[in-house]
Parts: sequence; structure tokens; C-alpha cells
Amino acid sequence: IGENAFNNAASLETVTLGENAQIGKMAFYNNVSLKHIDLSRAASIGDYAFSGDVYYVCLDDSMTVAAVSRDGYYIYTYHAPALQSVTLNSAASIGEYAFAYCRQLTDVTLNDSITEIPQYAFAGCISLQNIDLSKIVTIGDYAFMESEALAAVDLSAAESIGEYAFVNGKALQRVKLSPNGTDMAEGVFAYCERLTDVENLNCSKNVGDYSF
Repeated sequence: IGENAFNNAASLETVTLGENAQIGKMAFYNNVSLKHIDLSRAASIGDYAFSGDVYYVCLDDSMTVAAVSRDGYYIYTYHAPALQSVTLNSAASIGEYAFAYCRQLTDVTLNDSITEIPQYAFAGCISLQNIDLSKIVTIGDYAFMESEALAAVDLSAAESIGEYAFVNGKALQRVKLSPNGTDMAEGVFAYCERLTDVENLNCSKNVGDYSF
């Protein structure tokens, strides 16, 4: 499936793929109605494949006055697909921003051959609860930023974790790091206010500024 193949197909709800499908860059970008796609036989997922635009909610036609919530934060609209679960049994890789801002996504199953989660791959997936990261070697910058429902992560194979990879993980309580040592960049677990248990932290090769 080529780049931008179904970009902005806002009414598309269900997709059936053939075996060994390769999903190109931004192939299903801004598919706000997409709820069902079987990715279990997909060979690869490209950059931004299932992501979407994020906009300020504006109060005027000239788009200059942004709406603000009662607690003082800007209000946004999100246009990524409405996927709830993703199974990647055959994929060898996933791209940057692949599922960013899929805010209804709760469950992800990864192929054991996937060893890298690139930058922003699951950023803004606020409902994500279940994903096995125990085979992942490299985690990119902001990979799970604002993944607010993750309560525990097993990073026992991780050799490096990028900047702010789990920032604002509001539910995160338990982390298992590699006993062989992990290189953690700046702010990896910043603002994870419920984090109480970090296993193998004493084995870390580097703990970046503001990591906790």
C-alpha cells in the first residue's frame, strides 16, 4: 500500500489486507472512522501510517483564538484512526509516529522480531494499557509520551531509551529495566507521578537529566 494511499479517507471504517502487506508512509493518515483493520499479516508499518493531525479548537473563523479548558489547557481535536487493538504478528518493523494519537487504542501485540520502537510511535495513545516491551532493545524519543493508561512496563531487554519516552505516564507505577544496564536519556520518566518501583535502576549505564 503506497504512501498516502488512503490519506484523509475520513469515512473508511474497515479494511481487509492481503498477506505480507507493506503499509506505506501516511497510508491511513487522518482516517478518523477507521476501527477495524487486521494487521496480523502485515510485513511492515510505515511512518505516520495510522496517525493523524492534531489541531487547536478555535473560537473564531480566522483561527486565531484558541479554546482553553477550565484548568487552563488548550483544547485539541485529534484525527488519527479509531483503532482499539492492533496485532503485529508478522511485522518486522514499525515506523516513526506509526500509531501516534490513536487515542482509543488499548491493546498492542508485537512480533518478537520487532526490537525497536521508534520516536513518537505510540505518542498520545492515552488509552493504551497492554503492550509487551520485554523484547525491545531500543526505544526512541517520545515513543510513549502521554500513554496515560500504562501501569507497568517490562524493559528488561532495553539497551537505550530515548528522551521523554514515557513522559506524562500518569498511571505508570512499575518499571523493570535491564539487569545488563540501560542508557536512559533526558526525561525518560518525567512527570510519571505514580511511579514507585523501578527494578534494576542500580544497573543503569546512564540516567539522564530529569529522568524521574
